[in-house]
Amino acid sequence: MRRREYVVVHYAVLLAVLLIFVAGTRGLAAQDEKKIDANDQSKAAVMLFPIVKDGKWGYMDQAGKVVISPQYDCAWDFSEGLACVQVGLLRGYIDAKNTMVIKPWLPWGGKFCDGRAAAQTKAPPWGDNLMFYVQHQAWKYINREGKIVFGDFYTRPPDFREGISIVRGFVDVNGRAIPCDVKPEAVGPFSEGMAAVKKDGLWGYVDHSMKLVVEPKFADAGMFGDGLAAVGAMLDADDPAKTTTWTKAGKYSLGVRGAPEKTWGTNSIALDDGDSLALGGTKVFTFEVTAPAKEGRHNFQWQMQQAKGFGDTTPAVPVTVVGATNLPLFTTQPKVVTVAAGATATFTAAATGGTVAYQWKKNGADITGATGESYTTPAVTKADNDCRFSVVASNAAGRVRSVDALLTIKPDGLAAEKPATDASAAAGQENRARFIAQGVPDVMVAGQTYQVSIMMKNAGPKVMKWGFIDKAGQPVIEPVFADAWPFSGGLASVLINGKWGYIDKTGKEAIKAEYDYAWPFSEGLGRVLKGGKHGYVDAKGQMVIEPKYDVAWEFSRGLARVEIDGKEGYIDGKGKYVWEPTK
Repeated sequence: MRRREYVVVHYAVLLAVLLIFVAGTRGLAAQDEKKIDANDQSKAAVMLFPIVKDGKWGYMDQAGKVVISPQYDCAWDFSEGLACVQVGLLRGYIDAKNTMVIKPWLPWGGKFCDGRAAAQTKAPPWGDNLMFYVQHQAWKYINREGKIVFGDFYTRPPDFREGISIVRGFVDVNGRAIPCDVKPEAVGPFSEGMAAVKKDGLWGYVDHSMKLVVEPKFADAGMFGDGLAAVGAMLDADDPAKTTTWTKAGKYSLGVRGAPEKTWGTNSIALDDGDSLALGGTKVFTFEVTAPAKEGRHNFQWQMQQAKGFGDTTPAVPVTVVGATNLPLFTTQPKVVTVAAGATATFTAAATGGTVAYQWKKNGADITGATGESYTTPAVTKADNDCRFSVVASNAAGRVRSVDALLTIKPDGLAAEKPATDASAAAGQENRARFIAQGVPDVMVAGQTYQVSIMMKNAGPKVMKWGFIDKAGQPVIEPVFADAWPFSGGLASVLINGKWGYIDKTGKEAIKAEYDYAWPFSEGLGRVLKGGKHGYVDAKGQMVIEPKYDVAWEFSRGLARVEIDGKEGYIDGKGKYVWEPTK
């Protein structure tokens, strides 16, 4: 969605284009070029707007008076005192007096931000785009004189924000890499002094010092606005229409991961005939595997799958495979036990290997006095649910740990846990399998057969829900929205039950969710889409400018650009045309 494009730039994209940078530190930037100050370059915003008439482009002022007559083949907005214009096939930059500050020599030029503009310095021959960019690295950053400052990029780099750009990490205006507290997998642009960073699959935030100020714990993260940022959480979706039941007929199975096929004597464990597992249910897969013939360390890892692999994978358990040994060998492994709260649970194991001693463990810790082939718990409570029990067998040759056996407590009733509501965005999501526990010996004898167990839960489809946090990372608005834009003007547009509306900073619905789309507020008005047409609402939810435009933009410097029937014009805050649509 557009919101995601607006928020983050992922390394999956950045690495694919192989951006190249010169390493360094931010503190050395001043040695290369005088510090950039956008306020020195443009004391006030240039109040000129691009217009088109009879196929040529020029500029008007805020009152609709033509200031620069239409003469260019294309023209773009002013930024930091300069505007990109096209003459023939090349682009240059003019100032507010129509002086050509940077002569047209660029196939493409972006807007200036922090004294830098992304620019394409060479154009590919027709039909040879990919190889051309690989060979020529034609994208650069230029300064206000049109000189190349740095960059050998294969695709267009992003604009600078707050003196920093996000290209394979963070860089300053001279292209020097800025060291970060974490080595991020992906980064987002700065806003209000904060930038999102991705670490180990989760998102957090750094400040301008590149210190991690919000720990990575979110499934996705947006830009800050009005002191708050939208963050995403993956939650279970309550949508029976999207859930399925695991069955053998449905070809659901537990498949091996991270090891060559048949490493463990099998590569797929199907459900039993007649067995089924509905949403919220759990299943213990107990099956036999054969230890690899090759001695050494092997990874043991599985995943629930159907037509495609999906759901969590079990942790990769390192199993040591040995040859003939005098170590204890388990002939009976402890198994999963399910009892009601208040009852006791008994776990049993047996091992060969001469004189064998036993030590039972609960969640990895020794249980005092539990040194026999079996162990019976005291009366269990609900707090004991999902506890893991195992036993270590030892003799003169050494020690071997059994599989983990799970203790599950029967629920009081049949009511299952209720997943998150409002699953309007869950369409197309697959049922998810969630790993709960597994029991695998950590030592096996080559070629021997062992019983293992893995418990998985049919967790149903997952859906991203959005809430908001403050700059300390504290939750302010709970994640209940299917999508969200940053706050602006005290309001944020959010998606509720398939429609867009606006909330205030307490999370209360301030403008009813009734629009096909809604954008952030700008200069007191929010752009909304209804019935395929664009209009504008005020902070009270009143439709100030009726939806009638085919395309529209946010208000800037008192005007908004709109398009109707292929013609572009400008309106003021009351919807009155300052420039009638032309083309």
